[in-house]
Amino acid sequence: SRRRHTRYISVTGVQTCALPISALTEGLGKHWETMLFTIKTYACRGGNHSAVNAIDELVNETGLKAQDVEKVTVRVTEAMVKHAGWHPYVPKGLTAAQMHTGFCVAMRLIEGDVFVDQMVEENIARPDLVDLANRVFVVRDPEREKMGNDYRRSEEHTSELQSH
Repeated sequence: SRRRHTRYISVTGVQTCALPISALTEGLGKHWETMLFTIKTYACRGGNHSAVNAIDELVNETGLKAQDVEKVTVRVTEAMVKHAGWHPYVPKGLTAAQMHTGFCVAMRLIEGDVFVDQMVEENIARPDLVDLANRVFVVRDPEREKMGNDYRRSEEHTSELQSH
């Protein structure tokens, strides 16, 4: 009933958004908001997932190991550099570690995953993780920025391996 919907809007505070009640049922059964959700598979910033995924693919396809990596370059937008690519990585807490692209890439390479078991306080200053995190360079790619909003979170990855 109209009264019940009004109560729902009142309880959720939506009435302050000036949405008509019909917004609650518009597209019902046809439009699925759940298709717009992202499920985080790693215990790190969502914007770092593609970098971790790229490394994961290299590990799975080639057997890449942390000791083989000399340098990783991740090309992103300026906003992504500011949010997750500061250099050098300096251990300042668990949240900073989860935000830092280099740390998350290093965690995947060294620990094999980037999940709650790995993202713990005792790991954020581990010398091997810090060293590898500081060999991951997140750099601005102006060409990527010209691609528009749909590409604001896209990345390009280059891994340089050590010659043995």
